[in-house]
Amino acid sequence: MDQLPAGRAIIDYKTGACKTSDWMGKRPDEPQLPMYALGRGEDVAAVAFAIVRTGESKYKGISRVPDLIKGVCTIDKDKGKAAKRYGSWDALVEDWRVELEAIGRGFAQGDARVDPKRLPSTCENCHQHMFCRIAEKAPLDAASEREGEADE
Repeated sequence: MDQLPAGRAIIDYKTGACKTSDWMGKRPDEPQLPMYALGRGEDVAAVAFAIVRTGESKYKGISRVPDLIKGVCTIDKDKGKAAKRYGSWDALVEDWRVELEAIGRGFAQGDARVDPKRLPSTCENCHQHMFCRIAEKAPLDAASEREGEADE
């Protein structure tokens, strides 16, 4: 966590691929930075990746304050889905709180439902079809297609 004049910034240094869209929506794919942003109730003004690669260093993220970090924009300037989905920093942070608390509650209560986030693409690289309960939930034609693929 970095202290900046307008508040704290949560910055994750990356050498590989990273997308701010992974922080958004139901069951975020990459909840680490949103979780840190909610952390101890500190005044967080930005959440960002610092991309550090040979020949390329830049920041990518979302900020409550304009021009806080070069390459990090406010929600209204975001070119992804954040602007349409949230509209404001406060709405984004509240959504993170709701989603992460729901995930935490489910984990604490032992929720182990088989519930892939992206069907059928989640199952395409899985090698556990024989043991999987997704076929029980899928329409009959989709389940039989998967079984046929396993036989090939």
